[in-house]
Amino acid sequence: TYWSDLWASDPSEASPLLPLLDELRNNVLPVSDDSVPCSVDDLRRVALSYAKSQTLGIDSWNSKEIAALPDVVLAEFIRLFNNISASRRWPLQMLTNLMATIPKPSSGERCIAKTSMLYRLWCLLRRPQVKQWEKAMSSTWDSAKAGSSALGAAYARALADECAHYSGLFSGSNLWDVHKFFDTISPKELIQAAKD
Repeated sequence: TYWSDLWASDPSEASPLLPLLDELRNNVLPVSDDSVPCSVDDLRRVALSYAKSQTLGIDSWNSKEIAALPDVVLAEFIRLFNNISASRRWPLQMLTNLMATIPKPSSGERCIAKTSMLYRLWCLLRRPQVKQWEKAMSSTWDSAKAGSSALGAAYARALADECAHYSGLFSGSNLWDVHKFFDTISPKELIQAAKD
């Protein structure tokens, strides 16, 4: 019921969202060459390296099946990936995700998206560029960058508090518990913020 209230189709939300997405895609996002620099061998390699090789995507493919396809088919998948990047639009069939809830150890639920296998492989192909971008965007204050941990960030804050205390200074912390944060983001407001 919480999830159905959040995700149930609301006609008033859906129709204005599509023109906003088109405007964002066409007028706000910078135009760049986002083609996937990969070969048939690269696609086959990531398909074979996929850790959960027996699990099916929502498209009913598993990674070993894709790796076994002839080169000509894998070349068409690469062409599809490059067309997706150029148009900034996923094919409708790849937008379908199965949302499953699994129980959390303490209480509540965690929502997991089961995506298409082609989307998963596209993400694996893009991983080097994503890691490069994350490294370029991270800063010294960023406690969520690669190699960081929540425990390390907590220790660093505690050390700063202790140093302030022993130096005769005051310190304080502002801790936010953002409950189900990503589920509460309004797509319309997010797109508007990107435009601004």
